Amino acid sequence: MVATKSLNDEASLQYQATEKEFYIVILDEPKSNIAAENNLRLHYDDTILKVSNTGLANPKVKAANAIKINGLDGLQTEVVGSFKNLQVFYLVTVLESNSHYYQILTWTLDNNRQKIEPEMRKILDSFKQIKS
Repeated sequence: MVATKSLNDEASLQYQATEKEFYIVILDEPKSNIAAENNLRLHYDDTILKVSNTGLANPKVKAANAIKINGLDGLQTEVVGSFKNLQVFYLVTVLESNSHYYQILTWTLDNNRQKIEPEMRKILDSFKQIKS
């Protein structure tokens, strides 16, 4: 994977492996920038809505699974939909720390899913918040 800046203008990190059609975008949002009543579930719902509204036709969203990655609570789901006549598979993860929410979006072509999904999960499982 190589770093890029072409996938999302707001991403703090983004990488691509174009030869595999495999992409990852990480967005972080300080909790201080978000309304106090927001919580992990609301942030997750907002993330899924944004993914579904990116031009994805007929998105099918699986039920969210509660997860924990390196001490951070989160929600994770799979989304499959059509984009420009291609079936795309997303593995969407939203994590919460004491100070931030992290949206981690990974995607590939659905027909690459069996080959790429283990790599997606390995990358997600390696996520760690860096103290600033």
